[in-house]
Amino acid sequence: SYVCDGGNSGIAKALRSSLNAKHPEKILTNSFVWRVEPSDKGASVIYSDATGIHRVNCRHAIVTTPPMVTRRIAPALPQETKDRFAQLSYG
Repeated sequence: SYVCDGGNSGIAKALRSSLNAKHPEKILTNSFVWRVEPSDKGASVIYSDATGIHRVNCRHAIVTTPPMVTRRIAPALPQETKDRFAQLSYG
């Protein structure tokens, strides 16, 4: 097994810090992601914030949610990936 300082949220925080240093305009916080869908050019993310519901198209989407959330917001994941997520246990 592998252990990351700070757990899964530590990975998200490190990614945010690295990306924010280079492209602060690309990082969006205080939002709720409803769906991540594959597209011809990468991904399409549907999210909501204080101003409403939005869609953004991107070349890459980094999803750092727990597996049960990832399976809900990214239903187009390959079945093999979904099956592996279902086998994960916590505790």
